[in-house]
Amino acid sequence: MREKAKSEYIFMTTKGTSGQKQIIRIPENTFEFPIVLMLNLIAHEMIHVSQKVEENLSPDSNRREW
Repeated sequence: MREKAKSEYIFMTTKGTSGQKQIIRIPENTFEFPIVLMLNLIAHEMIHVSQKVEENLSPDSNRREW
């Protein structure tokens, strides 16, 4: 878990060394927001998890984001 999100800004991250186990950190109050939005944000982070697998690894974080 990470700090609580504000209504105008929700922040989720994927932490972990590329090629190693990843952890998706979500705000403490995630389930106070619409479930469809939260599922989209979690799916977005899951893309980052797959990008950090050794076979798909890109060293450029900007490229991974977009």
